[in-house]
Amino acid sequence: MGKTGFEFPVSSFRSWVPNFIWLAVPVCLVLGEIGMAQQSKPVVLKGGKLLTISHGTIENGVLVMEGGRITSLGAPSSVTIPRDARVIDVTGMTVYPGLIDSETSLGLTEISAEPSTNDQVETSDEIMPHMHVYDAFHAESELIPVTRINGVTNAIVAPDSRDTLPGQDSFIQLDGKSAQEMLLVRDIAMPLNFTGDQRRNQSWEKRKFPSTRMGMAAQLRQAFLDAQRYAQDWDDYDKKKAETGNKPVGNKPAEDKDKKAPTAPKRDLKLEALLPYLQGKKSIVLAAQGPSIWKQRFNWHASSI
Repeated sequence: MGKTGFEFPVSSFRSWVPNFIWLAVPVCLVLGEIGMAQQSKPVVLKGGKLLTISHGTIENGVLVMEGGRITSLGAPSSVTIPRDARVIDVTGMTVYPGLIDSETSLGLTEISAEPSTNDQVETSDEIMPHMHVYDAFHAESELIPVTRINGVTNAIVAPDSRDTLPGQDSFIQLDGKSAQEMLLVRDIAMPLNFTGDQRRNQSWEKRKFPSTRMGMAAQLRQAFLDAQRYAQDWDDYDKKKAETGNKPVGNKPAEDKDKKAPTAPKRDLKLEALLPYLQGKKSIVLAAQGPSIWKQRFNWHASSI
């Protein structure tokens, strides 16, 4: 059998930046009341310190927003304020770009002590790539506006890390009337957790596979090998279907006329969900303990099993 393997693109957006200093909570409170997605007329923030990405720090600056977008900013002499704009005096305040929280459970949980309000993880199996955060995302959560007021405008919503492959992350904006408005990228990445916490060995009575890291590794390898085989089955089916359909009926040999059309493989949502990651089209977000585990997880080869 030929040597086969799989390598994953790796995303680094889930890196923690601790100890944020919230400089502009008063400004965030004002903007939270505006509702930028529903902005009906221009809004101007005037007199504050602007911390920009490409223009440095602008003291006593002016920032103009129209249609939910920043249309101009700079010193008062360089910015034209629209006549019908709502002007907000932010003198003494600091205005900075919205923060992105790289790992949250926003929209998946409301009250941690109440199970009926928690949709963070499906624990019936350890390999659940076909679980999609967007299916459970609750846009009306009271935690979302509280987070937005504190300066977070976008976030990654991720399933809990109790499963090895718990599902797929979504990227959201924290402003919107519904989940449809807030979900910007429904399946942005897939977490792969290999920290040891995913072992099913919390007690001897409830112990089950995988209860060791060896079991977790074997389970993951088998899942990705099954997905490779699933992809190959569909490729073979498509080729046979194309060959059958491209031959004119009158020109087919007698033996071909008696052949039945190929049967499509049975769809498997779990294996299907893994394919974009095996094919390098989407990113894996890896949580692991130690550099050796990182290296091993990035490049699994079937020949090493």
